[in-house]
Amino acid sequence: MPNGVDKNWVRFCAAVDGFYLEFGQWPTRVRTFPVALDDLRSLFRNESFYRITAKLKLVPGESPFVTEDEESDAYSYGDRVYLLGGFED
Repeated sequence: MPNGVDKNWVRFCAAVDGFYLEFGQWPTRVRTFPVALDDLRSLFRNESFYRITAKLKLVPGESPFVTEDEESDAYSYGDRVYLLGGFED
C-alpha cells in the first residue's frame, strides 16, 4: 500500500474492485471519511473528478471505503483482505 498522496485512490479502487468481485456488478456509491474524499478530489482535475462522480456517488461517512449498491449489497474495504484472487475474512 502506498503512503503517498494516492493512497486513498488505491483504497478506493480496491473497494470498487472488491465489490465487483463479490457481487458481479459495480457499486453505485462509496462511503468513506470526509478527509479521504478531499484527498481524492485533490488528485484529479475537475473534469476527471466529475467523470468519477457521474458513475459513483461519493458519500462522507464514518467507515473506510464501503461500496454499496441500490439493493443493499455492501463491501467494506476495511473488513476484507484480497489474497491471490480470493477473499478471506
